[in-house]
Amino acid sequence: MVREAVSDGADVVALMTAVLKGDRKALGVRTVSLKDRMQAAEWLAERGFGKTIPVVDLPEERPQVSFEDQLQAWMEQLPPALREPLARELDAQFYAAIDAEVAKAEAAVRANLPGPPIDIRDFVVAHRADCLTIPGVRDVTLSDSYDIILEVDAEVPDDRLMWIEREACKRLRHPVVTKRRSR
Repeated sequence: MVREAVSDGADVVALMTAVLKGDRKALGVRTVSLKDRMQAAEWLAERGFGKTIPVVDLPEERPQVSFEDQLQAWMEQLPPALREPLARELDAQFYAAIDAEVAKAEAAVRANLPGPPIDIRDFVVAHRADCLTIPGVRDVTLSDSYDIILEVDAEVPDDRLMWIEREACKRLRHPVVTKRRSR
């Protein structure tokens, strides 16, 4: 009933628009104050575009400090005589855990692999003599997981060890693992 009386709100909008524009003739008044015009503008804006969301200033939060940052700060406060061995021990534990996870994953993969398509033992025996001609290689064996292992002298430097691995892979056309022979 109210909607019908105001033409579904069109009459109310027309009135507020006339106030906003200061249309004295349409309103039948001598003057329209600035305060009334501002209120009409606010009323029209809220209904046309929605009410503004209040802005709340939140207090600044201190940044969260991670456990690693706290540990680093604590370690920096230690005397160097304690800090260095502790850092070595933590690094060793970290790398040991990673190595254990890698070994576990490799074992799981090997457990699901089928046996080699050819008898790898015969392959190693056939190419053993060729691998023993590589300088630094002392023995060629086969592991239980079918890895070809080259035993090399303990004195072989790391860069030479990488060359030996590449050379053996070229000759065998098969991946190899190098292992330094203990004295």
